[in-house]
Amino acid sequence: MKNKLLITSALASVLAFASAANAQTTVSGNLALSLKALSNDTAAGQIQQGRGFGKESQLNITNKGKLSNGMDYVAGFSLELEGSTTGAPADWSENTYIDIISGNTTFTVGVDHIQNSQRQTSSFVGLIPDDAASGLYGSATNLTLETIGANPYQAYGAGIMQKTPFGTLSALYVPTNSNTAGTDDGDSAVQAAESTSKSAYEIGFAGDLGVKGLNAFAFTNEEKKRDGQTFKGKGHTYGASYNFGQVTAGYDYKQSTIVAAAGSAEAGDKIKQHSFGIGFAATKDISIGATYSKAEPSDAGEPDEKVRLIAIGYSLGALATDLTYANVENYAGTANNDGKTITARIRANF
Repeated sequence: MKNKLLITSALASVLAFASAANAQTTVSGNLALSLKALSNDTAAGQIQQGRGFGKESQLNITNKGKLSNGMDYVAGFSLELEGSTTGAPADWSENTYIDIISGNTTFTVGVDHIQNSQRQTSSFVGLIPDDAASGLYGSATNLTLETIGANPYQAYGAGIMQKTPFGTLSALYVPTNSNTAGTDDGDSAVQAAESTSKSAYEIGFAGDLGVKGLNAFAFTNEEKKRDGQTFKGKGHTYGASYNFGQVTAGYDYKQSTIVAAAGSAEAGDKIKQHSFGIGFAATKDISIGATYSKAEPSDAGEPDEKVRLIAIGYSLGALATDLTYANVENYAGTANNDGKTITARIRANF
C-alpha cells in the first residue's frame, strides 16, 4: 500500500512538472501618474479652481500553453490599484479570463477581457474626451460617453471571438449584468445583483476590413428590462480612423440609453455623441492630437455638452509623457457650466 502511494505521488509530480513545462507564465504591468488642474464657471458666475495628483496602476499575470486535446489556452487576471474616493485598495476582477483557442476561434469566460464597445477612433494622443472632462463639478456626471448602454463586458460572462481576413467578430452573453465583483454564485452580493439587473449581450466587429491603415469597429448591446423599468438599457457605437502616413484622422458615434434605478429622473434618457479627431506624428517621438466631441441628451431641458481638446505626447523610450488641455461647455447638461482642465501624465509599462 505504501509503495502504491509512493508511485502514485511520484506520477502526480511528474505530470504536474510536465504540465508546467508546457506552460508559460508572464507578469506585466503599467503605471501612470498624473497631475490635473481645473477651473470651472457655474451658472451663478462663481469661479472655482483645483489641482491634484492621480494614479493608475495594474499588475497582469498570464499563463498560456497547450491542452491535452491539442488546443491552446490562455488564462490570467489583473490586479488594479488606482486612486479611489471610496478608499477601496484594489480590484481583483479586472481582466479575469480563461481562453480556449482553436485556430481562429477563441472561446472565453471571464470579465473585462473580450473585445468590446469601450473604444474610440477619434483620440490619438493624451486623454480621451470623457477622461479629460470628468471631475469638473465634483459629483456631477458629465454626459460625454466612454461606455455605452448595457456595457456587459464589465460583468462575468461567456463569449466567442472569430478572426476573419477582415477583422474579428465577437459575441458576449452575461447572465447578470451587475455581477462585476469577485464573487461566487452563492454569495449574497450576486443574489442582490440579480434583483437589480438582468442578463445582457453584446455583439461586435473590429478590424481593418482588408484595407491597410484603416481601423473600423461596430458594436451593439442590450440588457433585458429590469424590474420596475419601462425601458431596456442598450446602446450602439461605430467608428473608423485612417492613417495617411504621419497623419491619422477618425470619427466615432455613440448612442446610449441611461441605465439608472427605477424612478430616477434620468432613467431611460438617451445620449447621442459625435466625436472627430486628428493626430500628427511630428517626429518618431513627438505626436500632436486634437479632438472635438458633442454629447446630445434627449432631455429637452439639457443643452449639448461639448469637449474640445488638444494634446501633445513625447516618448522617452521606456517612459511616455503627454499633456492634454480640454475646454468643456455645458458640463453635465447644465447651461453655462463651463470649465477647463490641463492634465500632465507620465507612464511606464513593464
